[in-house]
Amino acid sequence: MKAGDLTTPALLADVAVLEGNLATMSAARPGPALRPHVKAFKTTALAARLVTAGHTGFCCATIREVEGMAAAGLGDDLLLANEVLDAGRLGVLVRAGTARVTVAVDSPATIAAAVAGGVREVLVDVDVGMPRCGCDPADAGRLADEARAAGLLVRGVMGYEGHVQHEVDRQRRERRVARAMEDLARAHAAVGGEVVSGGGTGSWDCNHVVTELQAGSFVLMDGDYARLDLPFREGLVLLTTVVFVPLAQQIRPEMVWQVGLLIAAMLAATDPISVVALFKEFTVSKRLGIIIEGESLINDGIAVVLFGVVIKITTDSLGLTIPVIGDAGGKVQALHVLVDFLREVFFGAAIGWIIGYVISKLTSKVNDHLIEVALTVMAAYGANVGATQVHASGVIAVVVCGMMIGNVGAKRGMSPTTREAVFSFWEFALS
Repeated sequence: MKAGDLTTPALLADVAVLEGNLATMSAARPGPALRPHVKAFKTTALAARLVTAGHTGFCCATIREVEGMAAAGLGDDLLLANEVLDAGRLGVLVRAGTARVTVAVDSPATIAAAVAGGVREVLVDVDVGMPRCGCDPADAGRLADEARAAGLLVRGVMGYEGHVQHEVDRQRRERRVARAMEDLARAHAAVGGEVVSGGGTGSWDCNHVVTELQAGSFVLMDGDYARLDLPFREGLVLLTTVVFVPLAQQIRPEMVWQVGLLIAAMLAATDPISVVALFKEFTVSKRLGIIIEGESLINDGIAVVLFGVVIKITTDSLGLTIPVIGDAGGKVQALHVLVDFLREVFFGAAIGWIIGYVISKLTSKVNDHLIEVALTVMAAYGANVGATQVHASGVIAVVVCGMMIGNVGAKRGMSPTTREAVFSFWEFALS
């Protein structure tokens, strides 16, 4: 099949790039020294290609990924690199003999869940500086003893230095990786076992502690990793179909300017992307980057509203709704369109400001970072729903609400710990 025969949009993988990336990684991490992370490519077809290259063990982020790999006959050695409190579905795979399953444990509760679910093999997950999960390195030996006492096979340890994977400065990245791995090595000395699992694409050649590297992004890469000095290339292409004015003119000559406005509205939201990408490449000041990204948020909201307005103008011109905008014998409705535009923008901004102000006040009365994170989620959802209910722009409402909480609520109503938790949550949620 040729690219021109595909229905668009279609996401294409460049086979030559994929093979080159895989060859580079396999030369450095042959066979079991690499445990590819399935979440980075989400397809068993690519996983099967990795098996062909000698990498038969895989790292999974969810139970569903484990099940999918097992169903595809790729269950020789599957690691669920996240803790679970219900391992029953994994136990089904183990008892059926369709997969060898290992789970990460970091507490007595996750050990008990593995036993109850029927999983037999575990790795002790160690916090090496990214406070997402994992036990304290000093507790790793005790947890391993508890797991063995419960009848589990402790294969070793795992620890992910995700907080340093995207460090642009290579020397600094190497130093931070080394410090993180010192903790993992001490934990492994207390735990025992043949496996030390961790690392990722960013530390593929500087993590010398792990026996298996949990890298996945290298297969097809992404824009953020592309900023680093890595020998891997981006291998995904989005195939789209572009509608342009000359074509529209041939189909409907009287609609040229409306179609032009539609295209302009769609393209308006993309203008900062190239600039932001260049900023990341050349490491400009953080303040300038924030200003440009902030402008892009407002720009995106305005573009959405403009698109809706142009759609209304276009449908009106076709006689589908209200009278024609233009010279339709006294039926000119340009003022109505302008009012609609202003209502969506300013009502959306007002609703976002009000909700942001209220949530900022509430955060000042609470000193629990989990509750305050939940309040910011409610604020974003509420701003969007509230604006939509009055036919205003939900996008602008959410942007203004976020700016209000980030600049007022965070500074006046949140403790340093809470600010870090809130910012980390939204950085993760939007990444």
